Amino acid sequence: MKKNSSIFKFSIVGLTAFLGACAGTYDVQGIATQPDQGSAYASALHKYYVERAAFEKSEGDWSSVDFFASRAKKAAEGVIVAPQNPTQRHLKQDGPAIDAAYQRLTGALAAGQGDAHPEACAQAQTWLEHWMEQAEEGRQQDHIRMARTGYEDAIVKCDVKTAPTLAPAPAAKLGDAQFVVFFDFNAATLTPKARSVIDEIAADIKKNGAASVRLVGRTDTVGSNAYNAALAQKRVQRVADALKAKGVNVKIDTLSVGEHMLAAPTGDNVKNQSNRRVDVTVKH
Repeated sequence: MKKNSSIFKFSIVGLTAFLGACAGTYDVQGIATQPDQGSAYASALHKYYVERAAFEKSEGDWSSVDFFASRAKKAAEGVIVAPQNPTQRHLKQDGPAIDAAYQRLTGALAAGQGDAHPEACAQAQTWLEHWMEQAEEGRQQDHIRMARTGYEDAIVKCDVKTAPTLAPAPAAKLGDAQFVVFFDFNAATLTPKARSVIDEIAADIKKNGAASVRLVGRTDTVGSNAYNAALAQKRVQRVADALKAKGVNVKIDTLSVGEHMLAAPTGDNVKNQSNRRVDVTVKH
């Protein structure tokens, strides 16, 4: 009898501890009503993590409730919760797609899109983590599709390809010479064909003179805004350096527009040779 009594007491203590935990991260409604203490992005994360926690509570998945509610609590306290890395999950499906989604989201956040589009980016982050959680379980295909669709709908509004504010290029005048230097995918190295165009530009300047040269670097839409802006700048610099090496000593104006103002309009994440280029205008 004593033994049973001890077990009963131990069970009561364990139940009390469990209920104490429930009063913390399992108290989804309580976390939902916490006042927001951070930025607009932190506040949006708070709201959408609560949504994910409430969904998992309705499913009776308490470990996932704990995961999402804990993150909601931190966000309410003003913490910008970083997206969970897929390597922290044992994914049973959608691994490559989730890795690509994670890279796109973290690239957008690094470019400041969380501040610019807090609602959309918070939805993208919380749906991505829900997608990972469901893909790790690998059981309910409808839930996996739901989470993936939620992410895909949100990320296009989060990772907005916003063109930088730039002064418009001066209109080409009669007599200005136009050239295009093309690049390979994800590269800033001058190919033999690109070097032949550099030779043509140098020859034109030697023959006809030039007041200045304008270089505009571009990329296709594969990759983040920030990455493509940097890649376009590298391409511009390669062309400028090559012209100087050929003896061109006039003023060279450079501009990097990355994936904005595409020469050949495409959707996002599209490889296109026509957009991997530096446009050269020689002003005579």
